Amino acid sequence: MIRIKGARVVDPGNIDAKKDILIEDGLIKDIIEPSTPDKAVLDNDSGSDIKIINATGMILTPGLIDMHVHLREPGHEYKETIETGSKAAARGGFTTICCMPNTNPVNDNSQVTGFIKRQAEKAGYASVLPVGAISQGLNGLALAEFGDMKTAGICAVSDDGQPVENPNLMRKALEYAKGL
Repeated sequence: MIRIKGARVVDPGNIDAKKDILIEDGLIKDIIEPSTPDKAVLDNDSGSDIKIINATGMILTPGLIDMHVHLREPGHEYKETIETGSKAAARGGFTTICCMPNTNPVNDNSQVTGFIKRQAEKAGYASVLPVGAISQGLNGLALAEFGDMKTAGICAVSDDGQPVENPNLMRKALEYAKGL
């Protein structure tokens, strides 16, 4: 059993107060007032040890999500890899990150999406949700295959910084995405 003491617990819409958290087997067992005795001691006849973590002055929240990251892999690993980017995210409290498609090759097909998912799973730090390209090569000329990329694991589509200037192509992209 772990007791995290004295943190400001922020769960938007539910709680924003100084509380203690009881964790058992990796799961939150209870959120209690800081002055409440350890329920584990009251409920556990064996008197097992409770690890205390002093979190006074800290904020405890559900895992954060970053909707726009650049992991640079594949193709620009000298800047950042999926492993280093997801590790940094996890250390900052982000449990999920959405990586943009501006890699080399561009994430405009299921093979690149699958590669990103495999690398993220191998790294094992934060959940990585690839964002697929709207257009092939991010060039705004022809739609990428959203359906195949969705099956492979994309969570959204974007041409990340490249405007889709052709209104007909953008309309087709929106109609295609709506169906998925």
